[in-house]
Amino acid sequence: MTGDGGLIAGNWSSRKLYVFDSAGKQLRVFANPSSDQFQDIKFADRQLIGSGNITKTTGAVEWYTWPEMKLVRSLRSGTTDRGRLYTAEGMAIQGNDLYLVPEDGPSRMFHFVIARR
Repeated sequence: MTGDGGLIAGNWSSRKLYVFDSAGKQLRVFANPSSDQFQDIKFADRQLIGSGNITKTTGAVEWYTWPEMKLVRSLRSGTTDRGRLYTAEGMAIQGNDLYLVPEDGPSRMFHFVIARR
C-alpha cells in the first residue's frame, strides 16, 4: 500500500512499476530507477522499500522517497550457505528489523537488525 490507500505492483523483475488507486484504477506506470530487480516491495515511514537481485551473487534492499523515487539508502546482500541470494524472495521490515525468506520451499527466515541513519 502506498500510504494513501493505493497499491504499487511490479512486472517480472519489477522493471516497470504500476500505481493503482484503491478502486483498482491504474494511475501511473514508471521505470524502476534501480538496477535492483525487486522481488518484494513494502512501504514504511513514507518510503518505498524494495529488495531483489542485482546479479546472481549480489542483492540489495533499497529505500526510496515516495512518490519521487529518489534513492535514500541501499544495503547490499550476498548469498546464504545454500548459495541463494538473501533478497531472492520475500521480505518484511518493521522498525530496525529486516526479515528475509530467500529460498523456494522449504525455506528459512533470516533476521537482520539494521542500523538507523
